[in-house]
Amino acid sequence: MGLPSSAPSARSKGYTNGASFFALVDYLVYCLIAVGEKVQPAILEERISQQKPGHCCTLIYTSGTTGPPKAVMISHDNVTWTAANICRLLSITAEDEIISYLPLSHIAAQLVDMHGPMACGAQVYFAQPDALRGSLPVTLLEVRPTIFLGVPRVVRTQEIRVLIFQWEKFVEKMQARFQLTSGMKKKILDWARGKGVSGNVAVQKGQSKPRGFGTARRMVFNDIRVALGLDRCRYCVFFARSCLTLR
Repeated sequence: MGLPSSAPSARSKGYTNGASFFALVDYLVYCLIAVGEKVQPAILEERISQQKPGHCCTLIYTSGTTGPPKAVMISHDNVTWTAANICRLLSITAEDEIISYLPLSHIAAQLVDMHGPMACGAQVYFAQPDALRGSLPVTLLEVRPTIFLGVPRVVRTQEIRVLIFQWEKFVEKMQARFQLTSGMKKKILDWARGKGVSGNVAVQKGQSKPRGFGTARRMVFNDIRVALGLDRCRYCVFFARSCLTLR
């Protein structure tokens, strides 16, 4: 279905020749709404009624580990069940705020950035197109998300390059700053890092955090979270291969 004749062109709206990304998104949303207004409700209801739980809901793409990326059909019941359980397990509500920056061709981003928020009403902020090339830390400081999802690396085989995930850059920068500290400040940082590692290992084992963990959090960890834009974050979720840590 093409755009309605009433929809202005991108050039007439001034969204070409290097105009801002978000202005272009606004224009595309306007066009999408305009197209939707031409669809008769009866046609929409008919299409909805024909959908079955096992029918294809979305396509995702593999990373291409054993060859070119391959499209995978994900069913409606798969998406709705998984999205509902993500909201339940993470207690996501309409008060939560999430940053979308990972490729939406992957299932993790589709579930956490699209289907999950639609199921529970969470707010989603779309990062700049160059998020994985350096602007993500700025977006984190602006949004201060309550839930943050990441993977260690995103491989774009079609461009024969690897985009290093920002978490690794965060860690590398903090490690470099730690190495510049000396004296009592260095001793406090080393002590806090030890308490942080021990405390998080204890949590994973269902054990109590070590004595002094709360003090380390107040003296060191809280300031680091603020500097990263993660001071409001209830869940920082990372998966795939092993990540760099502050150990």
